[in-house]
Amino acid sequence: MHPALRRTLASLAAWTVGAVVAISVGVLALSAIGDGWASGRPPRAQQADSSQQVGAHPPTPAPPSRPTSSPRAGPVRTVAGRGGTVEAQCTGASVYLRSWSPDQGYQVDDVHRGPARVVSVKFSVPGRESTLRVRCVQGVPQVDTTWHGDDGGTHE
Repeated sequence: MHPALRRTLASLAAWTVGAVVAISVGVLALSAIGDGWASGRPPRAQQADSSQQVGAHPPTPAPPSRPTSSPRAGPVRTVAGRGGTVEAQCTGASVYLRSWSPDQGYQVDDVHRGPARVVSVKFSVPGRESTLRVRCVQGVPQVDTTWHGDDGGTHE
């Protein structure tokens, strides 16, 4: 076999192996992300092994069922804001933070978990601070973000 043809075939084989490995790694990474990527929502907060996730507490057990006069818990909603992500659930007019996760580089400074009419999490990095306040609007968690930047101003 001619040396130039041998080099061409070896290059083609190496390229094919590299492409297969790259595609396999990509598929594995996307499957690890789960439904968050496919649905356009941020992935659910991980609660297992990150020391950065101060909110990595198991959910408080629900109280025993009561007659139909007690409010029903609404859907859990994951909401991303500046500095991090929160997972909240409404029960009547009260909201409860099920979990929270700071973005990379941010840390959790203060948490008011609830249940309460308004709950909050403060995320910060040097020179910047972001507070996510969550309240229920018609049974659905809604977030308002206030942040203080390097410019010294407060922004919403």
